[in-house]
Amino acid sequence: MKVSPHGFGFTSRESSFVPVIVDEFRQQILESIKNSNKFRRVPKGVFQPNFAANPAKPKEAGWTFLINETNPLREQIIDAIQPLALHREMDKPRIPLFFRDQTSNFWGTWISQYLRLQRGRFGEPPKYILIIGDAQSVPLGFQSKLSTVSFVGRLDFDDINEIKRYVDKVIKIETSETGFVNPESTFFATDHGLTSSGCYDPTHFTRNDVDTELIPNINHLQEKFGLPNNFTATSLIAEDATKQNLQQSIKNSKPGIFFASCWGMFAPGQKIGLQQEFNGAIC
Repeated sequence: MKVSPHGFGFTSRESSFVPVIVDEFRQQILESIKNSNKFRRVPKGVFQPNFAANPAKPKEAGWTFLINETNPLREQIIDAIQPLALHREMDKPRIPLFFRDQTSNFWGTWISQYLRLQRGRFGEPPKYILIIGDAQSVPLGFQSKLSTVSFVGRLDFDDINEIKRYVDKVIKIETSETGFVNPESTFFATDHGLTSSGCYDPTHFTRNDVDTELIPNINHLQEKFGLPNNFTATSLIAEDATKQNLQQSIKNSKPGIFFASCWGMFAPGQKIGLQQEFNGAIC
């Protein structure tokens, strides 16, 4: 058996990585755990957050945003995000976190300094961080490392007005008494079967779980969590999991839950316009 990560080249039509033998993958995990344990002892006197706040509540756990310190639109971004910062009850709403074009060698230091922040009523670092900017201004690798200690999202819009529209929409949805979604669930799961390496692609197994476990047990889940009995499920599975069917489904309904298991396209080394068109698109 082999473990294959998701990602499909739009030109090569091949997986983004060579499949890894499970036993080798297991051994690498064991070795990484052994190595990480060497650094787990915290020196005496080093600040350790206790996270007394409820992490499920952004207003309680703390919310902030992060931008590149040298962004020429820095002040405009801060102005545009203010309504959301106030809505999230952000501590010091005009003082976000700043990324200063550090190389990856200094990312660990940045995160250590972040963990020492004492903000809000619990005196802890804000657990929710919204990055504003593209992958050039705040690298994806940095976001990945930051997500190991906090809940991280990103906005990458072309102009300030798009940020303002996003902020208005979030606040409108969260303060509405009528609701913007229906008591429905939509499951979208592709199944690409066998790959060129002779292994089943990962979506084959997740599609099977969706088809045989999740969807048939909707009624059971409704009873377990006390949901209304009219929480219906729409399934777009295997050959029905197409872009056209997905677009039509989204156009005709507003599901409260949307679950997708599928390949994502990527276009490494291509011009930025081509990457914007293909990267992350459903295959």
